Amino acid sequence: MPLLSRTLAIALGAAVFGTGCIGEFIQDAFSSILLDYEIDQPRVLAMALEPPVLAHGVDTELHALIVAPDGDQATEAVWKTCGLRDDVPTYVSSLQCFAEDTDVSLVGSGSLPATYEMLDLSGIACDEDLPTWDTGLALHTHDTGDTGLVELDQVPCAHWLPLLVEAELARETVQGVLHARWFLEPWDPAVTMPITGRQREHSLTVHGDPAPGEQIRVELEVEGDLRSDGFQWYVDEGELEKTSFTAAQRYEDPPEEAPEGTQGTTWTDNLWTLPERASGTYRIWVVWAQPWVDEEVETSVPDLIWTQTQVILP
Repeated sequence: MPLLSRTLAIALGAAVFGTGCIGEFIQDAFSSILLDYEIDQPRVLAMALEPPVLAHGVDTELHALIVAPDGDQATEAVWKTCGLRDDVPTYVSSLQCFAEDTDVSLVGSGSLPATYEMLDLSGIACDEDLPTWDTGLALHTHDTGDTGLVELDQVPCAHWLPLLVEAELARETVQGVLHARWFLEPWDPAVTMPITGRQREHSLTVHGDPAPGEQIRVELEVEGDLRSDGFQWYVDEGELEKTSFTAAQRYEDPPEEAPEGTQGTTWTDNLWTLPERASGTYRIWVVWAQPWVDEEVETSVPDLIWTQTQVILP
C-alpha cells in the first residue's frame, strides 16, 4: 500500500493539483470534499495532541479518530516521526523522509490514546548558526535541489516534524499525518498549561425519532466562541443536508454573573436522513478546531477535538 494513501485533511481537506484549469479543479475538489462524509472505507478522520504541545517535561496524549464501515473503530495504533535530531533543529515538510528507515523514529504504539514522553533536546544550541540537515530528499520530485529538510530559523528552539499514525482496520492499513512543533527547551513546570479544547464542555444531541428513511437533527453544543470556525461531519451512511461542513449557527455570551474567564456557548447542527430499509447502529461524528494559545511561549496552534453519537434502528 502506498505511503499515506489516506492522509489526514485538517479542517478543509487537502487537494493535489494536476493539469487543467486550477479554478475549476479547486471548485470540483471542494465540492467532492463537501460530499465525502460517508464511511465507505477505513479512514483517519482526525488526529490531535493533548495538550497540543511536544516538550520535555510534558506527557502528551496522542489521539486519533480512525474508523471503518460496519462499526469498526481503531483502538490501537503505531506512531512515528522522521527527522527527530538531537544536534540541529530541523524542519521537515516532505513525507518522503518516512521512506528512509534511518530517519524514522518510533514515538509510541499500543492502545489509543498513547502517551508520549518527549526527549530532552535542550542540548541543541538552537540560537547559534548551525548547519542545515540535508538528506538529499527532494520536496518536489521535479526539484532535486530542495530537500524539504532545512534548518528551522523562523521558530526558535523547535523542530517542525510530521507525526504519522498507522493502524490495521478491516484488514487494511490506514495512515494519517499531522505536522507538530517539537520544542527543544524543556517545559517550565512553573508555567500553567493553558486549557485545551478537550477540557471544555461539549455535547452532541439527536433531536427527533430515528427511523429508516427519516430525517433527524443532530446538534453540537460547544463551550467557547467558535463563530469564526467550521465543523466537519461524518456518518456511517445516509445523507447530510448541510453537507460535511457547517458554520456556527448560534452563540450566547456567558451570564453577567458568571465567574471571570467563563466562556460563552456555540451551537451548530446538521440534518441527517437515515438510509432506507436501515437497521442496526449508525454513527455520526463532528470534528472541529479550537485555537490553543500559550502566551508564555508565544504560540498558537489548532487544537482538534471530536465527538460522536449513534442511533439504533430496529
